[in-house]
Amino acid sequence: MSMLDFFKPSELIIIIVVSIVLLYFVKFVFVIYRCLARFAV
Repeated sequence: MSMLDFFKPSELIIIIVVSIVLLYFVKFVFVIYRCLARFAV
């Protein structure tokens, strides 16, 4: 039983969108953290 059989197409699309948003959010937070660290030092 694979993951694709377990999820419905709509749920799969939602999961993909959420994962992409999380990736961009993590990248955004990382950039802000680097800028704050640079100003702090």
